[in-house]
Amino acid sequence: MPDNEQTIDSILVALDGSRPSQVAATLAVQIAKQEKLLVRGLYVVDELLVVEMETSPEKELSYKPSEVLLPDERANLLQNQGNIALRWLEALCQENEVPLRADLMFGGMPDVILNQAENMRLLALGRQGLGHDDGKGNDSMRLGSHFRTIAHKTSVPLLIGGGTLSPIRRILLAYDGSLPAQHALVWANLLQHIWQSHLLVVSVANETVSQLWLAEMEEQIGASGLQNYRFIGSQGDAADQILATISEENVDMIVMGGHQHSALLEWITGSTLDQVLRSTSQPIFVVGKQGD
Repeated sequence: MPDNEQTIDSILVALDGSRPSQVAATLAVQIAKQEKLLVRGLYVVDELLVVEMETSPEKELSYKPSEVLLPDERANLLQNQGNIALRWLEALCQENEVPLRADLMFGGMPDVILNQAENMRLLALGRQGLGHDDGKGNDSMRLGSHFRTIAHKTSVPLLIGGGTLSPIRRILLAYDGSLPAQHALVWANLLQHIWQSHLLVVSVANETVSQLWLAEMEEQIGASGLQNYRFIGSQGDAADQILATISEENVDMIVMGGHQHSALLEWITGSTLDQVLRSTSQPIFVVGKQGD
């Protein structure tokens, strides 16, 4: 299928060999099966790891080579790793009878993924990357630089994998009435039907917002046509309240809207979304600037 024939009937699955990217891929294939979508599998051989001798591909390769690698050697090893990742995805799609087009590309990782994600219905990816573990068990508290770049620039909804994969029985929707949250509501409704899940809708009022605002949020949800859901209204810090609900309710997936502004520091760093990404291992579905 030529690139100019890509449509919103496709899901782009960006693999990097990490557990979070495999979790995202598994859920994306389940969505594709139910919605009759094509899966576009993509592995990018990052040009920086190939041509910049100051960089080390060791963590991305999951082992330490016995000697310094030349660019061609680095490229071959990364390409072999990419082929393994794409064969894994091919087997997963065959098992679920989902059509797949798989591509291995060379270039700048964020730019390639962003270009291929245009006009896709959904982009599934990990939040860290294979080489992001710092060796001290703190990788769950950090976000990969490539992930940040992609999340900042894309307008395509993101399915972000975490460290755990379990049946999606309980979905949490963080809802504040904003346009991204309204788009997230549409997706949460769809995901609920795909997995036959119970939906928790959480709205958090800060100190400057009155109880009338919570009542308005509950009224909006009630008029949305959702079924099998429970509304939870609370006051306090949004991230703290959302994380507490995730823990107390044994949530399997989180659905959130991205920030309405495009600036990276406003959209993700230091935001409620950023704190939830850093503090959870569950998959997170983020609907950004254009929604669905």
